Order: sequence, then C-alpha cells, then structure tokens
Amino acid sequence: MKKIGLFASFGVVLFVITACGGSTNSIAGANATSSSGSNAVQANQSEKANHTLTKITIAQTSDALGWAADDLALKEGFFKKEGLDADIQVMTGGDAAALPAVISGNAQFGAVTSISTLEAIGKGQNLKIIAPFTDQFVSEFIIRKDLAEKLGITDQMPVSDKIKKIKGLKVGTPDIGGSIHLLFNGLVKKNGLDPNKDFTVTAIHPYPTELDALKRGQIDVALVPIPYGDIAVKDGYAVMLANFWGGAVPEFSGAVHQTMFVTDQYAEAHPDVVEAVRRALADALQFIHQHPDQAVKDLQEMFPKTDPDIIKKIVVTEAEGYPTDSSIPRKGFDILRDFTAQYVDPSVGKVTYENAVWKTAQTN
Repeated sequence: MKKIGLFASFGVVLFVITACGGSTNSIAGANATSSSGSNAVQANQSEKANHTLTKITIAQTSDALGWAADDLALKEGFFKKEGLDADIQVMTGGDAAALPAVISGNAQFGAVTSISTLEAIGKGQNLKIIAPFTDQFVSEFIIRKDLAEKLGITDQMPVSDKIKKIKGLKVGTPDIGGSIHLLFNGLVKKNGLDPNKDFTVTAIHPYPTELDALKRGQIDVALVPIPYGDIAVKDGYAVMLANFWGGAVPEFSGAVHQTMFVTDQYAEAHPDVVEAVRRALADALQFIHQHPDQAVKDLQEMFPKTDPDIIKKIVVTEAEGYPTDSSIPRKGFDILRDFTAQYVDPSVGKVTYENAVWKTAQTN
C-alpha cells in the first residue's frame, strides 16, 4: 500500500511516496516502475528474512542506470536477504534534496554523487561514504547534431577540442549546482573557459524534458546521466561531446562518482545496518558482472521506455563502470576529491580518505 506525504527538511519541501515493503518511488516523473525484490535469491533467503525486517529509507538523487545496484538489490531480493525493508525515495531536488534528507534524519542513507558529499564534508558535516555505485563518472554531454555539423564537431575529435568550440552556447542541466553541472564547470575551466561568463545555463528536469528541449532547439547542449545521451544519439538528433561513462575522458577514469553515504552518528549507532546495506550492494554489483543478461532483463522492466539495446550497452558493453564490490578504492576517491577541490570547492582539498570513508569500506 502506498501513501503520499509531505517530506520537509532543512528548508527543503518535497513530495514523496512511501510504501510498505521494498520499493522504488519516483517523484520526478521518471520512467522507472515500482518494484519489490524477490527473484534470484528468493528461494535462498537467509533466516533474517523470516524475522521482522529493519526498515530503512534511501534518499536517491535521481532515477537512472547509474543507480542500478539499488534497483537490483530490490528486484533480486538482496536487501531482504540482509534483513532490510528498503524504501528508495527518488528526490526531485537531486543531491541538494537528498543530502539534507539524510542529515536531518528523515532518511538513513543517501545515494548521491560524491562531489556533493565531499563538499558537505569539506564544510564540516560529519558524513561517511560506505559503498560505491559506480567507479566512473555517469555523465554524458551531448550537442544538437545540426549545431555540431555547423561548428565542425565530430565524434573522432578530442574532447578538449570539442569543448573549446561550444563557447557561447545555451546549456541545459538537470539542476543548477548539481553534480553534472559541477562536472561541466570543471571540464570547461580545464579547457580555458569561464562557465559563468561563456555559457547560458538553464535547469531542466526531468531528463526526458531536457532531451526534448535539445531536440526543439531550446538549448544547444544537454548535460545528462547515462543512458540519456545514448538515447539522443541513437535517435539521430545529437552528437556526443563527452562520454565520461564510456571512458572518453581517461584522466577521470576510476572516479567513484556515485556512492552511498550515512551520517557518522547513524553509522556509529547502527554499524550492523550499515554492513547489511554494504553486503546487499556488493551482491547487486556482483550480479551485474556475473549475470549480465538477467540484470539487463530486470532493468528493462524497471525502465520500460528505455531501448533494451541501450541498457545492454551500458550494463554489459561498458560494465567496467560498475565496481565488483562495495569497497571504496583510494585511487578512485583521490581522483574525485582532487577534481572537486580544483574545479568546484577548494575546501574539499582538506578532506582525507580516512575521514570520509567508512572504516570497513576502506582498502589498503
């Protein structure tokens, strides 16, 4: 049974949907459907599932394939296997809504982009990153095909050359100040442009609306997560500017772009729950690599409007973007931390791996 309520925290007011049992609830109009995990592990549920499940709420920043581990942990019963009744709330406000939801205690876990988490830690928030969703930036920057042809932008051109050609264009982003927007700011700064003076940036949400604005010529460039750039390119009206997920920007490869976090207070009070979540996500990540065909089938059910070939490309052909366990590699952390400190927020430079990453998620 579902019920609609009002979710308020830190001055942010959000409409959310709560449900009994494991579920994914979108409040952003995205195309994922509600689901309860049960498939692959249902016949082998641990004894934990026979007892009262521990209810947890996960505030998730968006609804896209970068969060596949969350979706599969529900669909395949990995949360329930660990004795968890997980409710995933997809926040209309992105990271800016998910972070205060967790900090205020309205949600216990946050599935967000690590840039925002590191910014919060750099500003004094006591948070811990406990597991990765990806070890690659999940972003895709695309440009209208007709404009790319006019500017002489081709697929074979280095990303740095493409970026230098888009000065003065109208850019659409899911939210101002969100992770994708911050990544764009960093990339254009890296290539000698000023993101505040050289572009007109507009927030457009949800993602299909942003693609429609690009198609209609209302914007020139769209900053989107996977698989929305692939969708526009396949439909023939866009050209890829920078496919971070596909490894087009190698200096950022390995970055732990999307992660799960908790407050220090919650982690210290409930380490058993934190470890249960980490195990469930590890199972889901391993499932992607060990059972890719079933993972694609599950995700197709949850994203029915997305072309199956695109899901297969993201999940199978480009599977290296998904980690194989729930640890946070130091190198991937350092890439993200150094990028954020240099191009987004200098205060992040003082954030250390040991301070930001939960003790059992750290690697040697």
